[in-house]
Amino acid sequence: HFPYGNKSKEQIISFTLENIQSMLDQNVKAVVIACHTASALAAEEARREFGLPIIDMIAPTLAWASQFSNDLVVIATEGTVDSEAYPRHAKRYYPCVKIKCIPCPKLASLVENSQFQGGTPKDVIASQLEKAWGAKTVVLGCTHYTAIKKQIEACLPYTRVFDPSWAVAYELKRKLEEKEVKLCV
Repeated sequence: HFPYGNKSKEQIISFTLENIQSMLDQNVKAVVIACHTASALAAEEARREFGLPIIDMIAPTLAWASQFSNDLVVIATEGTVDSEAYPRHAKRYYPCVKIKCIPCPKLASLVENSQFQGGTPKDVIASQLEKAWGAKTVVLGCTHYTAIKKQIEACLPYTRVFDPSWAVAYELKRKLEEKEVKLCV
């Protein structure tokens, strides 16, 4: 079903709830919705539906990134951008943080399929990031983008590129410790 960026809201919610239910069958203690689009569209529904910690990508990402900059550019799929989840969350919890979201529809497909239509990977990445040039901090708003983080950094040489993986992992650890779940390290 991946990437989710071009799926309907109903499809994303359905896929997400099905995936979480299959994880519950494995007796998990918490779930990370490791997709920004699914987080934007299905996290609240999942929290209502299931009785365990559901960690989305957006809240921990903004909590961490907002410590370093109050002017963030989020590069993401069209689904994540269209959801307006990042600006909505920032307005509610971080009112001093300005969010600009830029859709980069070709990047997830580039990673997923290794298809470089319209030029070399560097050319495709550079063309998708044109609107992010000059930004001080860019947030990777799609988990696929971590695979091309070095190429993104090369296209945006004076920009801090934030990969939210660590912020989400920290939030998962915090939630499990709250529930007093023993962690293996």
